[in-house]
Amino acid sequence: MTVQYEGLLRVIQNVDVEGVAKIFEEAGVVPGDGLTSQNREVAAAALGFASAMERWNYDPSDLMAKELIQRTAAAVELYPFLWMVSAAEGMTVGDFGEIPKEIRVALKKNRYSDKIANAINELDSMAFLAVINLLSVGEVREVATKFNLPIIWNIYKRHLVPAYLLFAYMGICLSRSAEEERFLERIDDYRATLGAHDRPTALAKILEMVSRHEDDGK
Repeated sequence: MTVQYEGLLRVIQNVDVEGVAKIFEEAGVVPGDGLTSQNREVAAAALGFASAMERWNYDPSDLMAKELIQRTAAAVELYPFLWMVSAAEGMTVGDFGEIPKEIRVALKKNRYSDKIANAINELDSMAFLAVINLLSVGEVREVATKFNLPIIWNIYKRHLVPAYLLFAYMGICLSRSAEEERFLERIDDYRATLGAHDRPTALAKILEMVSRHEDDGK
């Protein structure tokens, strides 16, 4: 799939929410889903263009921001993203006691529900900052990607970082595609056999073997 950068840039510049939605639909960028190696490029380009427009005092409607965030939030690696947000704002560890028990338990036990998402939306500023800290300092080791949307949307809605930085951080922290993950898993399967201590070494050894095999076949 070839990304139509000019068309994507144009609809974002024009705050054409329907145009962005159409491009996402054609690429298969669906709310709540991960990305493929092909449509990851579309998502990254859209977030990059949104970030670039914001850098020049571009003021998108909430509908545009909502479209971008809803489509891509689930594909963001939440932990590095929150580290970036925390670093940008100089956030320090807050009082986790500010977080209502039902939300704290849901995060720690990785139990997402629409009720919990709505509860996150209704948190006051200090409690929401405490949620970010709870996740970013490692108190909670893993949460379902469904938590991404209410957390990222609230960071945008509460203006915790400038929108151009938020879109940039989302683009930087897009997760690997399913194809990439499978490829890396295959490399890991061969690491012990190849005597490699890390993925780059294993990949180098595999490429060397392939090259030698091709040379032998000439």
